[in-house]
Amino acid sequence: MRTVHTAAAAGFLSVLALAPSAQEVPATKELSDEQVWKVLRESLPFDIGGGFLLWRYHPFLDNVDDKTEIYYANLVIDGHYDDFGIHFEPRFRDTKLRAFFESNFWVQELYMSWKPWDDSEGVLKVGKVYSQFGRFWDGVFYGNIPYFDGLKLDPDLGLSWESKLHLGDSTTVDYSAQFFDQDGETNGSLQDRDTLSIGRERDVWVGRVAPTFAVSDTTSVTVGTSAMHGEADLATTNSNFTRVNGEAAVTAGAVTVFGDFTHQNGNHVVDFPVVGSSSGDIDYLMSGASYTAGDWTLRANYSFGDYNDDDVKEELWMPGVVWQFHPHLSLWLEYVYWTRDDVGDSEIIDRSLNIVLYGTF
Repeated sequence: MRTVHTAAAAGFLSVLALAPSAQEVPATKELSDEQVWKVLRESLPFDIGGGFLLWRYHPFLDNVDDKTEIYYANLVIDGHYDDFGIHFEPRFRDTKLRAFFESNFWVQELYMSWKPWDDSEGVLKVGKVYSQFGRFWDGVFYGNIPYFDGLKLDPDLGLSWESKLHLGDSTTVDYSAQFFDQDGETNGSLQDRDTLSIGRERDVWVGRVAPTFAVSDTTSVTVGTSAMHGEADLATTNSNFTRVNGEAAVTAGAVTVFGDFTHQNGNHVVDFPVVGSSSGDIDYLMSGASYTAGDWTLRANYSFGDYNDDDVKEELWMPGVVWQFHPHLSLWLEYVYWTRDDVGDSEIIDRSLNIVLYGTF
C-alpha cells in the first residue's frame, strides 16, 4: 500500500503544479471560501469534485453491536477535450468494503468517452462503466435486494453506447447497448450472492430502451425494458444466465413513484440461497415513493428477491428521510427491516437505524 499512497500523493502534487501561480489567480480578498475554491477549480484542465459518507449503524438485534465508520470517500475527475473525455472515480475507506475486494482503495469507474456527432447526445464509453440494466437506482443509502445480489450499481469492463432521442416536444427515449468482457470485481454485492465473490462473469450483453413522456410541465411518465445475457465462470462449472426487466416511474411535481421488476433464468452463483442448491428461477423487485418539500425528502422503499427453485423469499422494507441542511451537506435517516422466509420459517436478517452524514465538494 506504500507504493499506492506515494503514487497518489505524487499525482496530487502534479495537479497542483498545473494550477496557476499566485500572481495569476485573481485577488481573493473580496471572495468567499466557495468562490475561491471555484476559481482554483476552474484553473485546472479538468473538473474535480468528491464527497464522503459517515455512517452510524444502530441495530435492534441481539448480539449485534453498534458501529460508526467512514463508509467511503471519493473523488470524481472529468476531463473534456473536444469530442473526447476521461472519467475517473477512485474510492477509499479504512477497511475493505467487501471481503472479496483486493484493497480498501478501488476504482469505481474509469473510462474514456467519445461523442461522434455534435448534434447528438450519443456517447461511446470504453473502460470500467456502470451497467445500464433497468432503473439505475432507488435513491437510498443502505441498498436493496437486487443490489446485494449484484444487479444494481454494477461497474464492469467493456464498451457502452448510451444516448437519448428527442421525439417531438414531449417525448424522449433513453437507450443503451453494452458489452462487458468481464465483471469489474467491485460492486456492492454480499459474499456468495454474486458471481464476482466466487468466480467471474464474462461476455455480458446489456440493452435498455426507456421512453419518458411529459404529460405536463410538472408530470412525466417513464416506462422501459431491459435485457441481459452473460456467462458465470464458477468454481466447478460454468452457467449461462438471462435477465429481463421492466421499469415504470411517475413524477408529479414533488412526488415520484417507481417500480423495477427483473426475472432471471439460469444461476449466477452456487450455494445460494441455500447451501447445496443454486436457484436459476429468480424474481427481483426494487420499488419506492418519495416526496420532497423544501430541504426535506421523505421516502418509502421496498424490495424483494424470490428464489423460486428453493422456495426462499427475502423482503426489505425501508422508510427514510433526508434533510439537505446545506448545499454540500445532508443528513440521512433510514430504518431497515429485512426478513427471509425459508419454506415458512421466517427470520430477521437486519433491523436497524442507519444515520448518514453525506458531504460533497
